[in-house]
Amino acid sequence: MAVTIQELIGKRESIKAKKKALYDMETSIGTITVKVPTASIVASSLEITERVEANKYIILECTVEPNLKAAELQQAYECLEPLDIVSALFPVGEIGRISDEIFNLAGYGTRITSALHKEVKN
Repeated sequence: MAVTIQELIGKRESIKAKKKALYDMETSIGTITVKVPTASIVASSLEITERVEANKYIILECTVEPNLKAAELQQAYECLEPLDIVSALFPVGEIGRISDEIFNLAGYGTRITSALHKEVKN
């Protein structure tokens, strides 16, 4: 049976909260806190043709703590471009795994099942 409008209205606050939730990830550098990517962040990452660069973009844009965009951090690691900090901090294999997990938080990779709809007869 399909979800009802009333059920969706009842879930409104929890659905909104889930989109704004923060998540801690254990990485090789320690725990980082990330947010769920917005549709615009995902769209921008999809425009980047090289996968590793797209993964670095997702990590840079979605990491809340530590602030990877902080000028002090960027300077300490001698980054020429903001995305360089991701490569400076994480092993290349971990970059893909972190990015994948961030995408999973946004619902990508979630298995959706379907079945033939059955009409209810009176």
